[in-house]
Amino acid sequence: MTPRMGRLATIALVVSLVATVAVAPTAAQWSSHAAGPDNTGSNPDATGFDDAGVGVYATPGGDIASEPAVTDEGVFVAANDTVAAYTADGNWTTDLGATIYGTPAVTDTRAFVVAGDTLTAMDTDTGAVVWSATLDGQVLGSVTVADGAVYAGTQNGTLYAYSAVGAQQWTYDAGSAFGTTTPTVANGTVYSGSANGTLHAAATTDGSIQWTTTITDDAPARLTTPVAGNGTVYVAGANGTVAAVAANGTQQWTAELAGTVAWEPALTGDTLVAVTTDGTAAALSTTDGATVWETSVPAAGTVGPQVSAANGSVLLSTDCGFVHALNGSTGAQLWHAGVDGTLVTTVALGGHTGYAGTNTGTVVQIGGDVPADRSGESPDCGLPDEGDDSDDDSNSAPVPGIPDDDVGSDDGEDSETATATPTETATPTATVTPTETATATETPAATDEPTATTTPTPTETDEPTATATPTDEPTDTATATPTATDTPTEAPSGGGAEQPETDATTTTSGSGPGFGAPVVIAALLAVALLVRRR
Repeated sequence: MTPRMGRLATIALVVSLVATVAVAPTAAQWSSHAAGPDNTGSNPDATGFDDAGVGVYATPGGDIASEPAVTDEGVFVAANDTVAAYTADGNWTTDLGATIYGTPAVTDTRAFVVAGDTLTAMDTDTGAVVWSATLDGQVLGSVTVADGAVYAGTQNGTLYAYSAVGAQQWTYDAGSAFGTTTPTVANGTVYSGSANGTLHAAATTDGSIQWTTTITDDAPARLTTPVAGNGTVYVAGANGTVAAVAANGTQQWTAELAGTVAWEPALTGDTLVAVTTDGTAAALSTTDGATVWETSVPAAGTVGPQVSAANGSVLLSTDCGFVHALNGSTGAQLWHAGVDGTLVTTVALGGHTGYAGTNTGTVVQIGGDVPADRSGESPDCGLPDEGDDSDDDSNSAPVPGIPDDDVGSDDGEDSETATATPTETATPTATVTPTETATATETPAATDEPTATTTPTPTETDEPTATATPTDEPTDTATATPTATDTPTEAPSGGGAEQPETDATTTTSGSGPGFGAPVVIAALLAVALLVRRR
C-alpha cells in the first residue's frame, strides 16, 4: 500500500468512526416509565426512604401526568405541552405544542417523548428538537428506549419501533388501543397490553408476533403496563385480575383483587405489589400469586395510588395529595406526607432521592437533603359522605390521560372468570427484517421560546374518567409491518430553550453530554499523528 493510499484509508476509517458516533444509540439512563425498559417500578439500590422528608423541588407548572425521569445529569419532566430539564449543566424547557402524557425516556444525549401523535427526540443539553415523526394516533403512555430503538404504542393499536436517529423500523397492529400503557422490553421481545385484555409479545428485530394471550375478557379488561423480571411478565387488568406469564406465553398463575387496577404493579424481590383504586395495596408472591401482605391507605377512589419500590420500602402516591411509605416486607405503614396537588404520580427513585409530579405542576422531592417533618396533616381525602350525590368532577376518571371522547364504556356482559389459557400464535405474520434506508440529519435546532408556567391545561384531560375503558374491537390477527422508508421531520430553527426555575438544589450530578465529543477528538488526533508519521 502506498503512503497516499494509507492516508486515504486512515481518513476513511476515521470518517466512518465519526459517523458511527453521530448515529450510534447512546446508553439509556431513564429508558421508560417505571424506570424501564422492563418497567419494574423498582430500584433495589435506592435507600433511605423508610424515613424520608418531602419538599418542593421545582415548579414547571401545568399538569404533570407521569413521573419525572431521574438521570445522572438531572431531572427531566413533562408538564402539559412542555418538557423541562433541571441539570447540573443548566436548565431548559421546550414547548412541543401538544399534550404529553408520558415520562421522558432519556439517554446520554437524547430525551424522547410523544406530544399528541408526534414522537420527538430532543437534545438533552439544550432541549432543541433533533427529529420528530408523526404516528397514526395519540399516545397516552410513555415511550421506551432499549438497545438503540424507541418504542411507542398508539390509541389506534399500532406499536411503532424507530431507530435512535428517527428511521422507522417496523410497526405492529395489535387490533386494540394501547391506552395509557407503555411498551416493556426484555430479552429481545416487546411486551404490550391492550384495552381488550390481550398481552402481546413481538420480536424487537422486526415486530413479528411471538405470541398473544388473553389475560381477561371481563370488563373493564384494559391492561396495565407489563412488568418483566425473573424470566416472567406480570400484568394486571383493570377488573382486578393480576397474571404472571412465562416468556413463552404460558400463564403461570392469576390472582383476583377486589377492586379496579389503574396502574402497573411494582416488582420488588420475590413479591409483586399491586394497588387498587380504593387504596388497597397487596403484595403477591411471584411464585404462585398468593397474598403475602395487604394494607390500605386513604384514596379518592378515582385513579387510586401509584406504586414504586425502593430497597426495603414501598412508596404509594395517592389521588388525594399524599405520599405514603410502607415496609416492603410486612406492609406496615412507616410515614406519610402531603404535597402540593391532588393527583400525585409514581415516585421515580434515584439512589437516595425520589421525585414525583402533581396535577398542579409541582415536582416533589422525596428524601435527599429534605428534612423529615411528621407534623403535617392527616391523609384525609375529604371524600363526601355516603349518599352525597353532589356533582364533583374534580376526580372523575379511572385512567389518567384518556379523554372522555377517546374511549367508551365496556358494554359487554360480565362472564365467569377462569385462569386464562394462552392463545399461542407463534407463527409470525411478518418475518422480514427491515433494512433502514432513512437517513436523518441530526441538526439540533431549538424550538420557539417556550414558557414553563403558562401552557394551557387541556380541558378534556384535566381529570381521568372513573369507569370508561376503550372499546376498540380487536382484529382477527395482529400483524407486524416492517417499514424503512419514513424520514423523520427535521426540527425548524428557532430561538433557544427557556431556562426554568428550580426551587430546590438538585442532588444529582452532571456527567456531561455523552461520549461523542471525546471519541471524535481522539479520532482526529489519531489522523493527525498518522499523517505526520508518513
